[in-house]
Amino acid sequence: MTRVGWLMDPTDLVGGAELTQAEFRVAAPDHATVVDCPPGHVKPGLDAYVIHNCVFYTRADLDVIDGPAVKYH
Repeated sequence: MTRVGWLMDPTDLVGGAELTQAEFRVAAPDHATVVDCPPGHVKPGLDAYVIHNCVFYTRADLDVIDGPAVKYH
Protein backbone atom coordinates (compact mmCIF):
# COMPACT_ATOMS: atom_id res chain seq x y z
CA MET A 1 0.00 0.00 0.00
CA THR A 2 1.36 3.41 -0.99
CA ARG A 3 0.80 6.14 1.61
CA VAL A 4 0.53 9.66 0.21
CA GLY A 5 0.57 12.67 2.54
CA TRP A 6 -1.97 15.34 1.63
CA LEU A 7 -1.08 18.90 2.67
CA MET A 8 -3.74 21.57 2.31
CA ASP A 9 -4.78 24.62 4.26
CA PRO A 10 -7.92 24.26 6.36
CA THR A 11 -10.84 26.33 5.10
CA ASP A 12 -14.56 26.69 5.61
CA LEU A 13 -15.00 28.06 2.10
CA VAL A 14 -15.99 25.74 -0.72
CA GLY A 15 -14.70 26.76 -4.12
CA GLY A 16 -12.93 25.28 -7.11
CA ALA A 17 -9.80 24.31 -5.18
CA GLU A 18 -11.80 22.38 -2.59
CA LEU A 19 -13.78 20.57 -5.28
CA THR A 20 -10.53 19.63 -7.01
CA GLN A 21 -9.19 18.27 -3.71
CA ALA A 22 -12.26 16.08 -3.31
CA GLU A 23 -11.78 14.77 -6.86
CA PHE A 24 -8.15 13.95 -6.10
CA ARG A 25 -9.17 11.76 -3.17
CA VAL A 26 -11.78 9.91 -5.23
CA ALA A 27 -9.33 9.42 -8.11
CA ALA A 28 -6.54 7.98 -5.93
CA PRO A 29 -5.63 4.48 -7.12
CA ASP A 30 -6.78 1.51 -5.05
CA HIS A 31 -3.22 0.85 -3.88
CA ALA A 32 -2.86 4.37 -2.44
CA THR A 33 -3.98 5.64 0.93
CA VAL A 34 -4.33 9.42 1.27
CA VAL A 35 -3.07 10.55 4.69
CA ASP A 36 -4.18 13.97 5.93
CA CYS A 37 -1.24 16.16 7.00
CA PRO A 38 -2.76 19.41 8.31
CA PRO A 39 -0.53 22.29 9.48
CA GLY A 40 1.39 21.20 12.57
CA HIS A 41 0.76 17.51 11.89
CA VAL A 42 2.77 16.55 8.81
CA LYS A 43 3.69 12.88 9.14
CA PRO A 44 7.21 11.77 8.22
CA GLY A 45 7.94 8.44 6.58
CA LEU A 46 5.23 8.45 3.93
CA ASP A 47 5.92 7.26 0.39
CA ALA A 48 5.12 10.61 -1.25
CA TYR A 49 3.47 13.96 -0.53
CA VAL A 50 1.02 16.13 -2.45
CA ILE A 51 0.99 19.82 -1.54
CA HIS A 52 -2.07 21.89 -2.41
CA ASN A 53 -2.91 25.52 -1.58
CA CYS A 54 -0.56 25.83 1.39
CA VAL A 55 0.15 29.09 3.20
CA PHE A 56 -0.42 28.08 6.83
CA TYR A 57 2.45 25.57 7.03
CA THR A 58 5.67 26.50 8.81
CA ARG A 59 9.20 25.59 7.80
CA ALA A 60 9.19 23.01 10.62
CA ASP A 61 6.10 21.37 9.05
CA LEU A 62 7.84 21.06 5.70
CA ASP A 63 11.17 19.88 7.14
CA VAL A 64 9.63 16.50 8.07
CA ILE A 65 8.84 15.73 4.42
CA ASP A 66 11.30 12.96 3.63
CA GLY A 67 9.99 11.63 0.35
CA PRO A 68 9.10 12.89 -3.12
CA ALA A 69 6.68 15.83 -3.14
CA VAL A 70 4.45 17.24 -5.85
CA LYS A 71 2.89 20.70 -5.74
CA TYR A 72 -0.69 20.23 -6.96
CA HIS A 73 -2.28 23.47 -8.15
